[in-house]
Amino acid sequence: MEEISQSRRTPALIEELVVLWEKSVEVSHLFLSTEEISEIKKYVPKVAEWKKSDIVGAFAIITDKKGEVKYTEYMTMEQIKAAWANC
Repeated sequence: MEEISQSRRTPALIEELVVLWEKSVEVSHLFLSTEEISEIKKYVPKVAEWKKSDIVGAFAIITDKKGEVKYTEYMTMEQIKAAWANC
């Protein structure tokens, strides 16, 4: 994965990524209401300010079609990189 330098993170690019994020969340996070997605969406453009080195891990939640949580896990960046290397 290539990190896009902050100088190339234009407002237009950020808006495109926010739209992509929102559409992805709408179809994959069925446990969130439209209002909740709209509330979270306010914070998404802030992610564009991050550098790859700012991210130390991620928290995954897997749900069934009803939106019921079936699995959660926190992974460090080292674990994420190892998991991707095995794909």
